[in-house]
Amino acid sequence: QGLQESGCRVVFAYGTGLKNAAAYWSQESTLTHPEDARRVRSQYFSSDDQLVTMALAIRGAEFSPLDITRRDIELARELGVIASMHIGVGTNGPAQRAITRMHEAGLLGPDLNFVHGTTVTDDELRMVADSGGSISICPEVEMQMGHGFPPINRCLAVGLRPTLGVDVVVSTGGDMFAQMKAAVMVARGLVNDTFLRRNEMPEKLNLPVDEVLKFATIDGARALKLDHKVGSLTPGKEADIVLLRTDTINQVPLVNPVGTVVLTANTANVDTVFVRGQAVKRHGQLVGVDMNRLRRLAQDSLEYVFSTWGLPEGAWEPLFPGTTDKKLAPTG
Repeated sequence: QGLQESGCRVVFAYGTGLKNAAAYWSQESTLTHPEDARRVRSQYFSSDDQLVTMALAIRGAEFSPLDITRRDIELARELGVIASMHIGVGTNGPAQRAITRMHEAGLLGPDLNFVHGTTVTDDELRMVADSGGSISICPEVEMQMGHGFPPINRCLAVGLRPTLGVDVVVSTGGDMFAQMKAAVMVARGLVNDTFLRRNEMPEKLNLPVDEVLKFATIDGARALKLDHKVGSLTPGKEADIVLLRTDTINQVPLVNPVGTVVLTANTANVDTVFVRGQAVKRHGQLVGVDMNRLRRLAQDSLEYVFSTWGLPEGAWEPLFPGTTDKKLAPTG
């Protein structure tokens, strides 16, 4: 409901229930993706022309048996939606060789999206590229959670265009400008390190900023099968447009627009946003959004989670001691 009210274009990937997490996320699991996905597809996503459309967030062969992965992919294909899964997460990548097993089972295809891919092999990345599948790289989360270095350079080397994501938005902000910068820095840093190890200095930067801007725009749209609608400023597309101010202190003087967007811009520079030609943000302010209601709903949700999971009394305290403010913060 929140996504639909937002006016944003969103692909909502329906996942598994947290209360059954231990039963679902295991190589011994016999549980397939919730059959309730059929109802969700019919009830909320009956048209693929909606702004909010559907995908499945399945576990994939790294976190479930291959026969379960097969059945989950078959469900996604029956529903006519993309299936996204996490692959190459830390030590799981070399141990499971999930993409290889999926390739040998004939499961790979253009309707599969793989998240991370940090520790899969180059030949597995090539399998994804050859199948027409996509990869979503989440630079900040991958580097802080021990997944491994984002495989941006390795993807490009085998003809696989990376897209950018965030993953865990409770441990890093959902800021796509930050992901562009992180992608640039890690890709260049890995190449630069090879020079330093030879006691040499690099003479040029290996990843052009215009490539990174494509990761965040047209490549992302292509991965979601939306590139015929959005992802570029092209006549006939549906006019999803983000306009940035160029007169703010971090943007002047404007010399290289693409470099400025990728390397120095942030969310505060966003002035206007159009979705399907309709303004959802103007002059830096959301259009038609009751922020007090939004804050109240977020607070109610927080308190619901606390009560549902039975946190002990005193585990959380007011954000501002001595006040009656109902906002909560951890004690330690």
